[in-house]
Amino acid sequence: MKKVSHININCSNLYTSIQFYSNLGFQINGNILEEKATKKILLQKKSTFKGEQNPALLLIEYLISNDDGTNTKKIPGIQEGYVPGIARMAIWVLNIKDEQKRLRNLGINTFITKPITDTPPGSRTATTIVALRDPDNVMVELVELPGVRKYPFFVHVNINVTNYKRSWKFYNEILGFQINAYLGAVENSFYKTLQIPDPGFARNVALIKLDGNPSFNIDLIEWRDPQTSGIAPKNDPNTLGMIGITIECETFQIFKDQVDLMMKHSSSGKNVVQQIVLPSIGTCDSFITTDLDGTTIELIYIKHLNNKL
Repeated sequence: MKKVSHININCSNLYTSIQFYSNLGFQINGNILEEKATKKILLQKKSTFKGEQNPALLLIEYLISNDDGTNTKKIPGIQEGYVPGIARMAIWVLNIKDEQKRLRNLGINTFITKPITDTPPGSRTATTIVALRDPDNVMVELVELPGVRKYPFFVHVNINVTNYKRSWKFYNEILGFQINAYLGAVENSFYKTLQIPDPGFARNVALIKLDGNPSFNIDLIEWRDPQTSGIAPKNDPNTLGMIGITIECETFQIFKDQVDLMMKHSSSGKNVVQQIVLPSIGTCDSFITTDLDGTTIELIYIKHLNNKL
């Protein structure tokens, strides 16, 4: 079995990002792991669904300085919601108006639009969405489902791709994702909350998930207008924002088989298995590669568990 373990976010100031995501409802899991070039911490919201875990956020601050002691300027990650890569995340809230008021009282005033209510394709229930940005411009959606009193906290992250059919084959045949819901060419008002330039039409949209994540989805999108083109931001110490997803393999054999499969389809000859330490998780075997548009994909197998999430 495989599951999305966490989303990797490079941040300019670890403590500022901890405060922001804690205010959203994520909870600190363990202590800050300080290494020579990085500071890292894991944040996660405990699931209200028995036997299920929300994926976590791994916040990473790279400690980069030049020979003269000055800091290297860091580059913002995805600023537009339609370019390749991980463009946004979505979390569920009970009531958006109450949540906006609560967050504003905490000093968070980075909402980019007013709430919009619409009925998603294939649904009979209206949904309300509003978007805001974290301290490094990562886009976060708040999602309200009227009448729903209990729902998984971490709903999805969106990955934009340049060719849906090609990318779906990769995520399905290579990584093992399954379709939760295929939505087709979506044209609704939700995209206005993301400040997608007009007309904001998607060519193909699908919610996909791994067997170890009953409720958490990847929102896989190919945009038609504006068209998704280019390549995802590199997983680079100077790049800020959501730069990759980490998939945990339940057994070493699953990890080994998955790595062998990824190696066969990787265009890079640099991919190797490394041993790493993750805060609040433990010692892991790690293999890092990318999807077909450059989005970083990490596979891990936990060898020594420090703190079960």
